[in-house]
Amino acid sequence: MRLSVPIRLFPLNVALGSVGLAAWTFVMGVGLPRHYSAQHWDAAWVGLDIAEITFLLLTAWGVLKQRLITVVFAVVTSTLFVCDGWFDCVTARDGELRGALIVALVLEAPAAIVLTRAALRILSHGATGRSVWHATVDGD
Repeated sequence: MRLSVPIRLFPLNVALGSVGLAAWTFVMGVGLPRHYSAQHWDAAWVGLDIAEITFLLLTAWGVLKQRLITVVFAVVTSTLFVCDGWFDCVTARDGELRGALIVALVLEAPAAIVLTRAALRILSHGATGRSVWHATVDGD
């Protein structure tokens, strides 16, 4: 099977994007202030939690309907949990770090692991169907 030009260039584009992002990250790391007061801080945190709730519910729906799209929902939810734990820890004020670490290590990281393992398990079972939205997962 011959790959089309855009597909063949995808790995190169991803690699170039990684190099560009690494350079940008260095510039940001050197130039950003150590302390910064942000507007809409509450909206950022509530928005993250709403995204987590939404994707947890979508994951549950996907599992109930045995849809292959569950893999996407589970991976997104896992990623959101990791990001939430990371940001909780790195933005914790004095005296808040211990609680943030406990929540990250006891709740968020294990949930992320379970969701990722579920996604991998679904992928290992294969799927039937024409689209990701309508594909069903073959059970045990």
